[in-house]
Amino acid sequence: MNRRTFALTVALGLASGLAAPGAQAIPAFARQTGQNCNACHVSFPELTPYGRYFKLSGYTLGKRISAYPEDVPLAVMAQVGVTSTKNNTYSDGSHVDPYNSKAELQMASVFLGGKATDHIGGFVQWTYNGIAQQFGSDNTDLRVVNTYVAPGGKEPDLIYGLTVNNNPTSQDVWNSTPAWGFPYTFTGTGIGPVYPAATQIEGALAQEVAGIGGYAFWKRSLYAEFTAYRTADGLFSVFHLGHDSDATSRPYVQGYNPYWRLAYNKEWGPNSFEVGTFGMITDRFADGSNGGPTDRYKDIGIDAQYQYITDVHTWTGQVSLIHENQDWNMSFPAGSTSNPSDNLRDFRAKVSYWYKHKYGATLGYFAGTGSSDATLFGSSLNGQPDTNGMIYEADYMLTDYIRLMAQYVAFNKYLGGSSYLDPAGGVRSAKDNNSLFLNVWFAF
Repeated sequence: MNRRTFALTVALGLASGLAAPGAQAIPAFARQTGQNCNACHVSFPELTPYGRYFKLSGYTLGKRISAYPEDVPLAVMAQVGVTSTKNNTYSDGSHVDPYNSKAELQMASVFLGGKATDHIGGFVQWTYNGIAQQFGSDNTDLRVVNTYVAPGGKEPDLIYGLTVNNNPTSQDVWNSTPAWGFPYTFTGTGIGPVYPAATQIEGALAQEVAGIGGYAFWKRSLYAEFTAYRTADGLFSVFHLGHDSDATSRPYVQGYNPYWRLAYNKEWGPNSFEVGTFGMITDRFADGSNGGPTDRYKDIGIDAQYQYITDVHTWTGQVSLIHENQDWNMSFPAGSTSNPSDNLRDFRAKVSYWYKHKYGATLGYFAGTGSSDATLFGSSLNGQPDTNGMIYEADYMLTDYIRLMAQYVAFNKYLGGSSYLDPAGGVRSAKDNNSLFLNVWFAF
């Protein structure tokens, strides 16, 4: 069976199972809380105020396992997609995307999540990447929580606890930080809305580090967190994706690297608003070694989010700006960069509208800028990483557990301008990377 046939078979099989009468097509957290998926999510993975409260409570709201198999805290997710790139051919005749215009199993995940005790819960994801054909640990967030209720109060004034996770910002509850930020789903082939140069906090360390941190949420208003991350090896290797045993391909970090998060949250009626800051300092070995000098990345971000949620109309918007200073203590002496230090900036904004939690439309904008570095960005005609464009997305919830999506990414600039050098040395237009991505998402 070829890859395309396999992808279509999976899609049809899942759709048939979900459409069958009496099918147990309810994600684990919904089973635990007895709530509809819309209680926690605007659209997966974007959280509602209740969804944020559930996560900060350590996934412990609701019941524990009492019956088998109805209450087993397992869920399954799969995505099948087709990507069509405007110009799929480089100047030497090779293809940008060998899977262009073919149905592909983008990914399939198994989730274990929910309440272990009144104070312990978690979220563990294992994923099969259909494009890379690899299986391993994905996002993990384990929590130990407690609460303080003022005398005479009914709701906790303070939620506080510990988080153990393997992706900086994956523990965050607002969708304006990188791990769960827009675009929530994008093509695993071609180029898609991915920067040629991204900051470290935007996924460079995902499933490569393990962190433990403490957090507190006061009166649903003030949030503070501090987490320290180290390389996910040795006893922590369970948090590692496990995709490559070659040490030179791993982003080893030195010691424990600090991450922080501060946010102000306000909820009134159907409205909620958040504004905050987050950041991380990372000391990373550039060559995959475990010794010698390290490159240092200092990421500082600011973000804001607004939501208006009713049964009929839902509006959401997020905006974020990340600034990263890069000190090439290891890379510059090795000749891997032209400058001893550089910087990157990433700006993202999006607004979404959903009608009756069924029909959705999203407009997104992304813009990355940075220092001119001819060695780092050799494909750029001016040595700059500057890239920006728009994302247009339409969604339709066929059922609570099947989402159809069409996403178009339009580049205005790529690697410093309206054109750049392709891998074969020819000049390629930024707009050649424009792509249409059709996706079917299943969860049960």
